[in-house]
Amino acid sequence: EESMLRLNSVEEQLADKNAELLALEAVAQNEREQRDRADKVEERCEELEVRCKSSQELEERLLKSEMRHQETESCLQELQDQSKGLLTLEAKQQLSEESMLRRGPRS
Repeated sequence: EESMLRLNSVEEQLADKNAELLALEAVAQNEREQRDRADKVEERCEELEVRCKSSQELEERLLKSEMRHQETESCLQELQDQSKGLLTLEAKQQLSEESMLRRGPRS
C-alpha cells in the first residue's frame, strides 16, 4: 500500500511537471509569435522609410522642375518682350525710310 501511495505521489508530481512543461511551451510559442510579429513590423517600418525617402526625393525633383519651368517661362517672356521691342524699332525705321522715300531727295 505504501508503494501505491508513493506511485500515486510520483504520478501526481509527474502530472504537475507535465502541466508546467505545457505552460512553458505555450509561453515560448507566444514569445516566438510576438518576435515574428515584431520582425514583420520592423520590416514594414523599413519599407515605409524607404518609400518616404523616395517620396521626398520625388517631391524635391518636382519642386526643382517647377522652378526650372518658371525660369524658362520668365526667359521666354523676356525674349518675347525683346522681340516685340525689336519689331517695333524695325517698323519705326521702315516707316521712317518710307517717309523719306516719299518726300524724295531734298535739294
